[in-house]
Amino acid sequence: MEKERGYDFYSPITSVIEYQKDRDTMFGFGGSINLFDVGQPTIGKINEIDYKTKEVKVEIDVLSDKPNQTHYRALLVHPQQMFK
Repeated sequence: MEKERGYDFYSPITSVIEYQKDRDTMFGFGGSINLFDVGQPTIGKINEIDYKTKEVKVEIDVLSDKPNQTHYRALLVHPQQMFK
């Protein structure tokens, strides 16, 4: 799905894709969208995508007030697994 979105979804440096078995979805984060667009704020995108249908279930834009700076990372935290 991300390939079809082209440059508007392209994250040249910071990104992660992780399969979520319990939900049968893919968690994705691209943290350097617009990095090479001088003067534009860099965008981080958090997505949850259905593994079978490729439907985007969640999309969150994380905006930066600093042009041309990357977001470091995003990850899912499962408290019930952390505190067993």
